[in-house]
Amino acid sequence: VEARVARTIEAEGGLERIKAVRSYRQTGSLVTPDLAAPVPLVVYAKRPNLARQDVGLPGGAIVVGFDGTTAWKIDPGAGATGAVPVSGAPADAIEQQSDFDSPLIDYQAKGSTVQYVGLEMYGGQRVQHLKVTDKKGRIQHCYLDADTALEVRIVTGEGAGEIEQQLGDYRVVGGIKFPFLLRSLTRGRVAATITITTIELDVPLDDAFFKMPKG
Repeated sequence: VEARVARTIEAEGGLERIKAVRSYRQTGSLVTPDLAAPVPLVVYAKRPNLARQDVGLPGGAIVVGFDGTTAWKIDPGAGATGAVPVSGAPADAIEQQSDFDSPLIDYQAKGSTVQYVGLEMYGGQRVQHLKVTDKKGRIQHCYLDADTALEVRIVTGEGAGEIEQQLGDYRVVGGIKFPFLLRSLTRGRVAATITITTIELDVPLDDAFFKMPKG
């Protein structure tokens, strides 16, 4: 397991370079089966686990955030006028996905365990399947391209709350390989496709930017 994890971290840019990045802003577009056309998307992240996504929908922006302890969202389409806290399985998924680094980085220091499940076929390619269990007992399945060692699929949660993410079109930004194409799937169906156009590293982001707005 150690050798496989180390190979993936090296392929993505190396531990030292990856951990040197303090924040990023990703700009791109998002399309879902319900949208007639792609809409603008901005993803913000800051160490250790602050995250925020702003999606510009015609009826008003949807914002999903995590401030290190609380998951929240603004969704005008859901009838809410302001930000509301998210709880249960959706909050768990937001928290797990808000980790600045991949589940494999510093997994032992985070209190996680990694188990090698085996070599499998996925989408016509050979993948190494790793199962990551965090200190709260939550599970993520990481699938690594057997040739490049890059992460091509991450499945968070289990059963009805399972969220699958496919990662592709890796490009180098500041010495690190980032996926510029991400697909989210629920129950095997594509729920959203994100295409990233630019990634900016170490942008100044205040912690307050990630907190749930009051009122």
